[in-house]
Amino acid sequence: MKNIFPTLIPFGYCSKTFGYKGEIKIMLNFKYKENATPKFIWCHQYGKPVPYFVEDFTLLNDNECSVKLEDISNENDASQFRNKEFFIEKELIDNYFIAPKLNKDIVGFNVLQNGTTIGELKEIQENKIGHPIMLILNQNDEILIPFVEEFIYKIDEENKIIEVKLPEGLLDLYI
Repeated sequence: MKNIFPTLIPFGYCSKTFGYKGEIKIMLNFKYKENATPKFIWCHQYGKPVPYFVEDFTLLNDNECSVKLEDISNENDASQFRNKEFFIEKELIDNYFIAPKLNKDIVGFNVLQNGTTIGELKEIQENKIGHPIMLILNQNDEILIPFVEEFIYKIDEENKIIEVKLPEGLLDLYI
């Protein structure tokens, strides 16, 4: 069966409702380009991504915004989005956010944590409904790490190094 949904990239999650007219506060994964309001954003409902039309998208500070969605008119309606992740189509993300590179330019970079080499980035695998995944080769082991801003500390293009900050125990699953 053909997938009818576009490839989606998570750009943030709803931390709480905001005000009494149905606005929500979204904690952003990426820096937002001011004066660029998306027409719609996606949220998973009932196991599938659902598009919501955006009435207003206001930056509150560098890492959070308030969003008013069409047909969400009160705090009770907005509460369904609490702690849910929001997505935007991969093709549109550069129109609204300054997102980390998702191209082949960083394939081949060494991946390090705390100065220790984890391995070489072999591929970035696209995920239809979630985060892209870094496939890292460590000797003969394949390590899969979500390619999200929370885990990427720094990308040094000159020295071809990706420094990561991973949750404790994640690498223990592989090494």
